[in-house]
Amino acid sequence: MDFSVFKLPLFQNQAQSKLTFKRRMKEIFPLLKQKVIDNQCFALATVTATWGASPRPAGSVMAIFADKTIAGSVSGGCIEGEVMRLGLEVLQTGQPIQKTFGISDDDAWTVGLSCGGKVSIWIEKFIAFEDKNHWNQLSDALENDKSVVLITHLVTGKHQIWFPDAENRVLQASDKQLEQVLTQKYHSNQTGIATASSGETVFIRVFPKKPRLFIVGAAHITVDLVRFAKDFDFKTIVIDPRGIFTKRTRFEIAPDELLEAWPAEVLADMVLDRHDYAVILSHDPKIDDQALELFLNSDIKYIGALGSSKTHQKRVARLTEMGFDATQIARIHSPIGLSISARTAQEIALSIIAQLIQIKNVL
Repeated sequence: MDFSVFKLPLFQNQAQSKLTFKRRMKEIFPLLKQKVIDNQCFALATVTATWGASPRPAGSVMAIFADKTIAGSVSGGCIEGEVMRLGLEVLQTGQPIQKTFGISDDDAWTVGLSCGGKVSIWIEKFIAFEDKNHWNQLSDALENDKSVVLITHLVTGKHQIWFPDAENRVLQASDKQLEQVLTQKYHSNQTGIATASSGETVFIRVFPKKPRLFIVGAAHITVDLVRFAKDFDFKTIVIDPRGIFTKRTRFEIAPDELLEAWPAEVLADMVLDRHDYAVILSHDPKIDDQALELFLNSDIKYIGALGSSKTHQKRVARLTEMGFDATQIARIHSPIGLSISARTAQEIALSIIAQLIQIKNVL
């Protein structure tokens, strides 16, 4: 994997700024963990807030190492030099720095954003070297695909860990206001600034588990959809009770789970939330409707079902008889996928993954 580690001069030209960098902590996590294991202390810069046309969203990170190399990115390249300088200062003093960057009237490429936006950057000595307990919890969650939220207090620099899926979420019971914000931000997958009950400003970094994509039906489209989904870091779970399909379908890239079972046997005891997605491809109403009943009664973020308008009308009639109202049924995306005049199985799979990404990132 390319961790985008490179030597960076204090001033970059416009061509350099167009480089594409890894920007999320998960993307550079293996490198950061190795640096921790090697006891090579480094600073981490994080975008905490943005205004206007900023090039990187909140949560984007850049690690600054003592040898003046970096990993990640907090802009399009126009402020990295200054952020690196500040990161090296943090390594010397041990004191975190919060800095806001906007467009520079004299030279937008010197210490400003050429896009005209504004970003706030928090620069600190990496958590592993300041708070081993919370680093161990965070590291374990990231390694084992557990949902976790890291809270950074932007005055003291102290951290807290919150586990959305656990009963003991390691927050003071009195801070109900913050816990409500954490719940909302986790379910909407929003990293950003919030206010604790004490009035202190905190930065909330959401690290959700991999989004799960449930595919009901091991069809030809499923083969390409699994391949595309893997490219975009979905955990793929293919469900089909028909052994002729589960045993004979040849996957170029195997799904994470291939289950020869009825949807109810797999899904009935699962907690489905806003980090889950479902695609119905079996063409068999007995299988499709059983899955749809479970998905429509959950908080799953996306439900798409393959079929023509006529097929969907029959589906709507059956679901209505099952007791679902028009609002509930309207959650189903059908025709499935973005409209790209798709014809082949591969093109249909591409249209589906494009719609999934649209829903995940925008809606």
